[in-house]
Amino acid sequence: FERAIELDPNFALAHSALGSCYVTRVLKGLGEANDHDKAQAAFNKALALDPKLLEARMQMIFIYLSRGEKPKARTEVELLREEYPNDVGVHFARGVVARLDSDYERALRSFDRMVRLNPGEVVVTSYNRARIFMYQRRFDEALAELERGAETEPDHPMIQTFRARLLYYRGQIDEATRIIEEVLERNPR
Repeated sequence: FERAIELDPNFALAHSALGSCYVTRVLKGLGEANDHDKAQAAFNKALALDPKLLEARMQMIFIYLSRGEKPKARTEVELLREEYPNDVGVHFARGVVARLDSDYERALRSFDRMVRLNPGEVVVTSYNRARIFMYQRRFDEALAELERGAETEPDHPMIQTFRARLLYYRGQIDEATRIIEEVLERNPR
């Protein structure tokens, strides 16, 4: 994306995609201290070029959340939901905002909508739904969600991390520790 911007500095989508890379690094636990600042700068440039650009607007929700600006994140996610009711990313962002608001039923509905719109999102929806079920101490449902995701990607680090958390909550500390050690060995960053 940096090369695309170098070739065409007015390519709004490339700026947005670069910002998304930085946000994704943070979301996946691989980020660096200034990744959100880099992301915001890229989104600001993208939105200056194209104020309606969905990708940049959607990813800015995570920037707002990182700054503690939940009301702004809520407002933007609901606007995007009205404008783009069938966008998978919008439903992901809405699910995250709802989860952070402890509105678990809305979050679950958003993650359900994601996988209905794109069945390829089963892994992401499964560990996000499992996380909510763990918060609610609905451990059997959490495990079922993780199993569903593991059918597609058994070694996905987030599936395995949440499986370890679930086992820990169930008192299976040795097994939870073994899984976390494997995840860290396979994914040292």
